[in-house]
Amino acid sequence: MEKRYKFEKLVRDRAVAIMQEYSSDIKYKKIISKEYGKELFHEKFLEEIQEVFEAKTKEELAVELADVIEVIYGYGKLMNIDKTEIENARLKKNEERGAFQEAFYVHSVKLDNQHPMAIYLQKDPSKYPEISD
Repeated sequence: MEKRYKFEKLVRDRAVAIMQEYSSDIKYKKIISKEYGKELFHEKFLEEIQEVFEAKTKEELAVELADVIEVIYGYGKLMNIDKTEIENARLKKNEERGAFQEAFYVHSVKLDNQHPMAIYLQKDPSKYPEISD
Protein backbone atom coordinates (compact mmCIF):
# COMPACT_ATOMS: atom_id res chain seq x y z
CA MET A 1 0.00 0.00 0.00
CA GLU A 2 1.44 3.36 -1.04
CA LYS A 3 1.00 6.58 0.89
CA ARG A 4 1.63 10.13 -0.26
CA TYR A 5 3.86 12.34 1.85
CA LYS A 6 3.99 16.11 1.83
CA PHE A 7 7.50 17.22 0.89
CA GLU A 8 7.25 20.86 -0.23
CA LYS A 9 10.88 21.93 -0.36
CA LEU A 10 13.63 22.75 -2.78
CA VAL A 11 15.73 19.68 -3.58
CA ARG A 12 19.06 18.98 -5.25
CA ASP A 13 19.12 18.51 -9.04
CA ARG A 14 19.25 14.71 -9.02
CA ALA A 15 16.70 14.22 -6.21
CA VAL A 16 13.69 13.93 -8.53
CA ALA A 17 15.41 11.30 -10.70
CA ILE A 18 16.42 9.36 -7.60
CA MET A 19 12.86 9.52 -6.22
CA GLN A 20 11.47 8.33 -9.56
CA GLU A 21 13.41 5.09 -9.11
CA TYR A 22 11.24 4.10 -6.16
CA SER A 23 8.06 6.18 -6.49
CA SER A 24 5.16 5.71 -8.85
CA ASP A 25 4.04 9.33 -8.63
CA ILE A 26 5.99 12.49 -7.80
CA LYS A 27 4.46 15.91 -8.08
CA TYR A 28 7.14 18.53 -8.77
CA LYS A 29 7.94 21.57 -10.87
CA LYS A 30 11.00 23.46 -12.04
CA ILE A 31 11.25 26.89 -10.47
CA ILE A 32 11.73 29.63 -13.02
CA SER A 33 10.22 32.61 -11.19
CA LYS A 34 12.90 34.61 -9.40
CA GLU A 35 10.46 35.84 -6.77
CA TYR A 36 9.19 32.34 -5.92
CA GLY A 37 12.74 31.00 -6.20
CA LYS A 38 13.99 33.61 -3.72
CA GLU A 39 11.40 32.44 -1.19
CA LEU A 40 12.30 28.77 -1.69
CA PHE A 41 16.04 29.40 -1.48
CA HIS A 42 15.48 31.42 1.69
CA GLU A 43 13.64 28.46 3.26
CA LYS A 44 16.31 26.02 2.06
CA PHE A 45 19.13 28.20 3.37
CA LEU A 46 17.52 28.35 6.83
CA GLU A 47 17.00 24.57 6.77
CA GLU A 48 20.63 23.91 5.86
CA ILE A 49 21.98 26.40 8.41
CA GLN A 50 19.93 24.69 11.12
CA GLU A 51 21.44 21.36 10.08
CA VAL A 52 24.94 22.87 10.34
CA PHE A 53 24.35 23.63 14.01
CA GLU A 54 22.75 20.24 14.63
CA ALA A 55 25.69 18.28 13.17
CA LYS A 56 27.24 15.96 15.74
CA THR A 57 30.51 14.95 14.07
CA LYS A 58 33.18 16.65 12.00
CA GLU A 59 32.07 14.59 8.98
CA GLU A 60 28.40 15.60 9.41
CA LEU A 61 29.46 19.23 9.78
CA ALA A 62 31.53 19.08 6.59
CA VAL A 63 28.53 17.67 4.69
CA GLU A 64 26.17 20.31 6.05
CA LEU A 65 28.59 23.16 5.31
CA ALA A 66 28.89 21.80 1.75
CA ASP A 67 25.08 21.89 1.51
CA VAL A 68 25.08 25.56 2.55
CA ILE A 69 27.64 26.36 -0.14
CA GLU A 70 25.55 24.49 -2.72
CA VAL A 71 22.44 26.48 -1.75
CA ILE A 72 24.45 29.70 -2.12
CA TYR A 73 25.63 28.65 -5.58
CA GLY A 74 22.08 27.65 -6.56
CA TYR A 75 20.68 30.98 -5.44
CA GLY A 76 23.47 32.76 -7.25
CA LYS A 77 22.56 30.93 -10.45
CA LEU A 78 18.88 31.87 -10.03
CA MET A 79 19.99 35.51 -9.73
CA ASN A 80 22.45 35.21 -12.67
CA ILE A 81 25.56 35.34 -10.49
CA ASP A 82 28.04 32.56 -11.18
CA LYS A 83 30.45 30.85 -8.77
CA THR A 84 33.39 32.89 -10.05
CA GLU A 85 31.62 36.18 -9.30
CA ILE A 86 30.77 34.95 -5.80
CA GLU A 87 34.34 33.83 -5.18
CA ASN A 88 35.80 37.10 -6.55
CA ALA A 89 33.48 39.11 -4.30
CA ARG A 90 34.48 36.95 -1.31
CA LEU A 91 38.20 37.42 -2.01
CA LYS A 92 37.81 41.19 -2.53
CA LYS A 93 35.94 41.58 0.75
CA ASN A 94 38.53 39.42 2.53
CA GLU A 95 41.28 41.67 1.19
CA GLU A 96 39.46 44.84 2.24
CA ARG A 97 38.03 43.73 5.59
CA GLY A 98 39.42 40.29 6.37
CA ALA A 99 37.62 36.97 6.74
CA PHE A 100 36.13 35.31 9.83
CA GLN A 101 39.18 33.19 10.68
CA GLU A 102 40.02 35.03 13.94
CA ALA A 103 36.36 35.05 15.12
CA PHE A 104 36.38 38.54 16.65
CA TYR A 105 33.15 39.69 18.34
CA VAL A 106 32.65 43.45 18.77
CA HIS A 107 30.48 44.42 21.74
CA SER A 108 30.40 48.14 20.95
CA VAL A 109 32.38 50.86 19.23
CA LYS A 110 32.73 54.55 20.09
CA LEU A 111 32.94 56.83 17.03
CA ASP A 112 32.77 60.50 16.15
CA ASN A 113 29.29 61.19 14.71
CA GLN A 114 30.80 62.28 11.39
CA HIS A 115 32.93 59.17 10.91
CA PRO A 116 31.80 57.18 7.83
CA MET A 117 31.19 54.07 9.94
CA ALA A 118 29.05 56.07 12.41
CA ILE A 119 26.99 57.45 9.54
CA TYR A 120 26.50 53.90 8.23
CA LEU A 121 25.46 52.59 11.66
CA GLN A 122 23.05 55.49 12.22
CA LYS A 123 21.09 54.44 9.13
CA ASP A 124 19.87 51.29 10.92
CA PRO A 125 19.22 52.13 14.59
CA SER A 126 17.25 48.93 15.21
CA LYS A 127 20.33 46.90 14.27
CA TYR A 128 22.94 49.30 15.72
CA PRO A 129 21.29 51.17 18.61
CA GLU A 130 23.10 54.00 20.32
CA ILE A 131 24.05 53.05 23.89
CA SER A 132 25.51 54.99 26.80
CA ASP A 133 28.89 54.24 28.34
